[in-house]
Amino acid sequence: MIKEISIKNFKSLKNIQVTCQNLNILTGMNGMGKSTLIQALLLLRQSHLKDFLTKTTKSLYLGENTEKGDLVVLGNYEDIIYQDFEEKEPYLQFSIKFSDNKQGSIQTENYGYDIQTNLENQGYNVIAISHDFQKNIFEKSIFQKNKFQYIQANRIANQNELPKNNLSVQHKNFGIDGRYAMHYFVTNRAKPIPIPALSFPTKNIDLSLESQVNAWLGEISPNVQVASVNEENATSIEQKYSFSVGAIPRKPFKAFNVGFGISYTFSVILALLTAEKGDLIIIENPEAHLHPKGQSKITELMALAAQNGVQIFCETHSDHVINGCLVAAYQHYKNNKVGISNENINMLFFNRHETTQLNQVVPIIISEKGRIKNASNDFFDQIDIDLRRMI
Repeated sequence: MIKEISIKNFKSLKNIQVTCQNLNILTGMNGMGKSTLIQALLLLRQSHLKDFLTKTTKSLYLGENTEKGDLVVLGNYEDIIYQDFEEKEPYLQFSIKFSDNKQGSIQTENYGYDIQTNLENQGYNVIAISHDFQKNIFEKSIFQKNKFQYIQANRIANQNELPKNNLSVQHKNFGIDGRYAMHYFVTNRAKPIPIPALSFPTKNIDLSLESQVNAWLGEISPNVQVASVNEENATSIEQKYSFSVGAIPRKPFKAFNVGFGISYTFSVILALLTAEKGDLIIIENPEAHLHPKGQSKITELMALAAQNGVQIFCETHSDHVINGCLVAAYQHYKNNKVGISNENINMLFFNRHETTQLNQVVPIIISEKGRIKNASNDFFDQIDIDLRRMI
């Protein structure tokens, strides 16, 4: 598990260091560096998957096209370097530490050399680096094919047909927009979920992936069920959902005629339910297009996964996600068999320092009973502000 991340001179982040836990909630106003922290992790992973970290001339691969499998596309060196960096300092630095004390660090070389490498590297958008990675660090989840999932904010939603990709299914890769999630689901729907503790908290539901996905989706829209099937010779899968009324069968609807939030959140639920202990999941805005109840239930599932050994980084703007974490902490305080320990929640508030005007990260302290101890201005206080204005 990742225990610490340090970043210097990367995009909007001049110099930050954050401690990580099982459930990491990244929040704050827009443009404060939440996505930048996530992009630093994605940049390390995609550089390794393209073998740039292990080549003789080591490089960071900035990406070219997400349609071709890149996790992130960041442009060139001038696009990612902090605009007011001091030239006497190292230019760009990443450092990552893990729970077993394994660690690694990266920094870019001389500025001019980076640009020259970028132009001459056969069209690849890369920058030269030096790095110090300890032995076996590439066995960590952030670098492994079957132990990592990234679901971006801009997800595949109500498209009637979704592509099939056998290699992605084999590597449990849903695609950053979730395009292969349905193919993975229909291929593995009869298998039990890896972590039984993530099962829906209702009796008489088996542990099959199909039953559990449908049960959790039912919290988004009552009685919804995935009706897609895998036609062996087809190159795509029809995305369909049905709504049962008691024992009466219902004709399935194509995704285009179903609520937007159902298909939008499908890949998020699937990523959580198919996770194994030690996996790393990055989710952007799980609350998108969801009713508050659905947002709360998604958070409940994230908390369960994190408490059972899955590491999650979640970027959110939802007070229902924040409150869902607090409720989960309180539930664990009352009964340690449910919810998540406050010690396993790492809530990070990104804002701007009043004096230096540098983006900073403020850890939000949560008590074991799920109470916030150090809330500051702009930390989900807008309801109170609006009420005071009305009064």
